[in-house]
Amino acid sequence: MSDVAERVMVIDDDPVVCKGMKQALESMGNVKVIVCGDAYKAAMWYEKFSPQLILLDMIMKGKDGPAVLKMLRAVEALRDVPVVFVTGVRRLEMTDDYRRLGVIGIIHKPFTADEFVEKIKSLWAVRGKA
Repeated sequence: MSDVAERVMVIDDDPVVCKGMKQALESMGNVKVIVCGDAYKAAMWYEKFSPQLILLDMIMKGKDGPAVLKMLRAVEALRDVPVVFVTGVRRLEMTDDYRRLGVIGIIHKPFTADEFVEKIKSLWAVRGKA
């Protein structure tokens, strides 16, 4: 089993955060990353990219993370793709509602590249076992 998904879709409206996540993931080796600034770009790319993991910002302009996630879950090809919420909201914790929607964890901003990579590896290792 791989340390992490080979195809990761990042959905976040902060280009600086996206760049950092992309670089950290790609530094792991065999990981391809597509960055989408919003749900609409993600909807345009999911078929071509076939993500194995989605990193989704909780708070974005327009739609928040849970609303975007519900939109993604309506797409058959994305229904079972594991999702990790990435957020600056410190008090946000996992809920049963999130788990039912396929969220495997929450990563709180800010983080270092090393912290981010270790958290992603940890979440990927335990996906589906909870």
